[in-house]
Order: sequence, then structure tokens, then C-alpha cells
Amino acid sequence: METKDFQAAFDVLVKMRLSLLESLVEELLNHQNDDASSFALQEIEDRFAIRITNLNTLIATMQEQIVNHPNFSTTRVVSKVHEIPRQKLQSQLDDLLAFVSPEDLLHLSVIPTTGGKYLIIMANGE
Repeated sequence: METKDFQAAFDVLVKMRLSLLESLVEELLNHQNDDASSFALQEIEDRFAIRITNLNTLIATMQEQIVNHPNFSTTRVVSKVHEIPRQKLQSQLDDLLAFVSPEDLLHLSVIPTTGGKYLIIMANGE
């Protein structure tokens, strides 16, 4: 198997995890006022916990293979999450993207939350 195949597979796993985490955050924000023991929150935990754990295991296994192989180079993934008001959204996005080249951007999403705020989720390689 070639280096690029391992790196491509690793990138797919990281994108899967980021997408899943984004969905988890959105679900939790939709139920943030629920009682901690509510059925809805337990259902969210049931839906996401095992998949996130399994993806983390797969990513760790892949990272170990990449790091320990002499011909592989690895990409460090940096994730950032910001919650900001609407009026600061554009300037925050501009600030975040000013330091990331388009080739390194793995994921960017903006999710509206309660109280007129927005959640920015960004992941980039270094």
C-alpha cells in the first residue's frame, strides 16, 4: 500500500469524525435546556458515543501506522470551535481563515445557536 493511500484513508476518518462531532454539537445545542437525565439526551449519547469511540480508535491506529512507518509523513489536525454573536461572525471567519491556506482547510461550518449566536467549527492541517 502506498503512502498516499494511507494518508487519504486517514483524512477520510478525520472528516468523518469532524462531521459526527458537528452533528453531536448541533443535537446537544437543540436540547441544552433539557434535564440532564432526559430521555432525549440519553438517546443522543447512545447515537454518538460508540461511533465517536470507534472512529477515535481507528484514527489512533492509523496514526500509529503512519508515524511508525519510515516513508510516511503525517498531518497534524487542529480543531477550533468558537461561539460568537452575529455581528462578529464575518470578522471572526476572516481572522480564522487569514492564517489557513485553502489546501490545509479540512472542515468549516457555521451553525446558528440560541440567543442569536453562531458556532464556528473549523479543522485544518498543519
